[in-house]
Amino acid sequence: MSRSSHDLPAQLLRRAGSSVGEARELPIGVLDLFKIGIGPSSSHTIGPMKAAGAFVSAMGPATAEQIARISVAVFGSLAWTGKGHATDKALVLGLSGELPDRVDPDEANRRFEHIQAHQRIELPCGRKDPVRARQRCCFR
Repeated sequence: MSRSSHDLPAQLLRRAGSSVGEARELPIGVLDLFKIGIGPSSSHTIGPMKAAGAFVSAMGPATAEQIARISVAVFGSLAWTGKGHATDKALVLGLSGELPDRVDPDEANRRFEHIQAHQRIELPCGRKDPVRARQRCCFR
């Protein structure tokens, strides 16, 4: 059975069917339904962390050398409830090169507190020294 990117999980489960006593391989896995993130709200942390990480990953060392300040603006539900749902933390960690499914939550907390205390983000794109940046997250 081929899996189309347009199939919804409910459709896939219906197609898998079930017979009494017969084991069936489901065409979706638990990680298709649930994503690993730093929480408390994965919908407010996974996407922003990945987007911030993609932004800095696309930068080369020459661009990174020119950065004096990093500002981030979020809109909609990310802005309305983002601070309480750790969107700012996810953005800062993403800018420093962390990935939601690879960062230890305890280490993420320590790293975020360190970045806040020193107002410096070490970019993962080749810059040797931390950027002297006032990190701003604007919730609009």
